[in-house]
Amino acid sequence: APAVVREAQPSHGAVDGSSVSADGEPTSGPQGEGFTVFVGGLPWSVDEAILRRDFSDCGKISSLTLLTDRETGKSRGMAFITFADEEGLRSALKYDGDDYGGRMLKVAKADPKGPQGKGKGKGWAKGVGKTGERPPGCTSVYIKALSYEATEEDLRTAFRHVGAGPTNVRILTDRETGESRGNAFVDFDDESAVDEAMKLSGMELNGRSFYVEYAKPRACA
Repeated sequence: APAVVREAQPSHGAVDGSSVSADGEPTSGPQGEGFTVFVGGLPWSVDEAILRRDFSDCGKISSLTLLTDRETGKSRGMAFITFADEEGLRSALKYDGDDYGGRMLKVAKADPKGPQGKGKGKGWAKGVGKTGERPPGCTSVYIKALSYEATEEDLRTAFRHVGAGPTNVRILTDRETGESRGNAFVDFDDESAVDEAMKLSGMELNGRSFYVEYAKPRACA
């Protein structure tokens, strides 16, 4: 795993052509032909310069976006990194689960085009990944755009490093066919775990990027 050797204040915004909206969400996908990774679990002190230096060991970086909090401007502990070739991407994926500055890294292949569909537009669709305010007492997240092949065990594995891990996973299925509807609820034992789970929005599972939202209040009861 890359080693963090110095402390730094989080930087803000994006570099090398990627753009980030006022609330810290990507408004356009990182440049590249599918060589982009989502990195979560970053130490709060890591800025873009440190991230670029450490992940450049994997290969040439074409663009890098460190996501920041809308209100504080501080790092949200996650980033998108686009490499110049597939070799760089594959090398970065090997860091998944490694210790990085005392935190567990989550590295997954990202989908630079985001979801496609009616009224969604292209690129990072508006509204996707928007967190809003967490409902009081909410300990559940709602998953959408989930791969139809994904199982509840797959979701448990994907969220295993969030808090103490999921307490319950429920994939919504079609009433008649019993097949997945591409949506799910994942429950945790506390609210802080829910906030951590939100950071995995946009990661790829079974070949498709899924997105995370706070579950509606009735699901959080």
